[in-house]
Amino acid sequence: MEQFEVIFLDDDRVTVLDRQIVNSGESVEYKGKTPVKEPTNHVTYVFMGWTNEEKLKCVTERLILIARYAAETVTSSKEEAALLAASLLNAQETNLNATI
Repeated sequence: MEQFEVIFLDDDRVTVLDRQIVNSGESVEYKGKTPVKEPTNHVTYVFMGWTNEEKLKCVTERLILIARYAAETVTSSKEEAALLAASLLNAQETNLNATI
């Protein structure tokens, strides 16, 4: 029976998250932990699945699947924004008083 390699990569296209050998015509599932992408510049990421995910139901060729993430912008609440503005204003007043 013919077998195919199935490789699950993170979205950097380098980091191998899982690698399996599957018999032709069989299905395959990712066996690792749910992929996680570190937040950057007030953006968080949520794992959404794999590229070409539909091919996992019946493997007929070597597959390389890439993790897909959705970006979510982190926003602060109005209360957090007001507190931040107040603390910045307080810091400016403190610096102004120190200069005088």
